[in-house]
Amino acid sequence: MKILHSLTYKTNLFDMLQKKYSDIQFVRIETPEDIKRECSDCDALIVAGSRYNNEVADTLRQHAKKLRWIQAGSDGLDKFVKPGIPDGVTITNTSGTKGGTIAEHAIGLLIALHQKIHRYERMRDNRDWQAGRIAMRPLVGSIENQTLLILGYGHIGKEIARKAKAFDATVIAFNRSGKNGGEADEVVSIEKLHDYLPKADAVFFSMPFTKQTRGIFGAKEIGMVKDGAMIVNVARGELIDTDAMVKALQEGKLGGAGLDVIEPEPLPADHPLWDIENVIVSPHVAGHGGPLYERIAELYADNIERFYNGEPLRNIINLEDHAV
Repeated sequence: MKILHSLTYKTNLFDMLQKKYSDIQFVRIETPEDIKRECSDCDALIVAGSRYNNEVADTLRQHAKKLRWIQAGSDGLDKFVKPGIPDGVTITNTSGTKGGTIAEHAIGLLIALHQKIHRYERMRDNRDWQAGRIAMRPLVGSIENQTLLILGYGHIGKEIARKAKAFDATVIAFNRSGKNGGEADEVVSIEKLHDYLPKADAVFFSMPFTKQTRGIFGAKEIGMVKDGAMIVNVARGELIDTDAMVKALQEGKLGGAGLDVIEPEPLPADHPLWDIENVIVSPHVAGHGGPLYERIAELYADNIERFYNGEPLRNIINLEDHAV
C-alpha cells in the first residue's frame, strides 16, 4: 500500500505510522510533478485544497488507477469541487477538528469590533492616553444581550453558539433542517432567514460554500438587518456580496465586519476594505492554532487505520452536495 501526503506543518505523524505499518509506503509530495511521478501505484492521497487543482485532478484521472481515497486537509471542499476527483474515489474532510479554534477566532473578531481593540493599538502613533480615552469611551460596545445569528450550524456553528452564550447573548442558528439542538436558543431553517434578519445585531457565517449558499448575504439581506449590525465571516468569502458589504460599511448601515475570509483572496492592496475603520481583516488563519494539528493528526491516523483494515472512513463527503 502507498499513501501520498502533502502536510505543510511540522508533525512526526508519518514517522510514527511508518513504524506501525511496515507494509505501507508513505511518500511526501510537494508539487504537481511529485504527484505525477508517484501516483501511478498510490492507494490514497492526503492533500490540502490549496494544492489541489485541475492539473492534479487530471493527473490522478490519467495515472492513479489504484487510487481509492482522498483525505482533504480542510473542512470546506470547494477547492476540490471544480477540478473534481476520479470516479470511484472516496473523499473525506477534517470536519470536527477545527470547530473550537475557528469559533474562538470568530468570537474574538466580534469582541474586537465592539471593544475597538484594533483602534487602541493605533493610539501608539500619538501616545496620548487621555485623548484616546475621551475619544473611545463613547464608541465601546458589548455582545451582552445582543441577538446573534449563526448561518451554518455544523461543528463550527455549534462551537460559536456555545462560546457566544458565555457572553449572555441570544443565539439563533440556521441550517437546512431547522433542527439539531446544541446551545443555540433557537435553531431555524435557513429558508426562514429573512424573517429573522431584522432581529440581528450580528451575523456569523460558518456554512459551506455551495451553489445554494453563494451570495446568500447580499444587498437585500444587508438592508434587512438592524442599522449598525456587524458581520463575522469565518467560512468562505463567496457567501457575501463583497461590493454590497463595502457600500454598507462605508455608508454606516453595517457597524463593522470581521473577515477571516473574503472574496477575492488574497485581498488586493488597493481594495477599499483596507481603508474602512470598522473592518478587521485576518488572512484566512481562523482554523490554525491551539491543539488543531494534534486533532488533525489523530483524524488522519484513525482514517489510515480504517483504510488499512477495510473499515468505513470518517467524514465521507458527497461532492455533489458541495457543488459551487
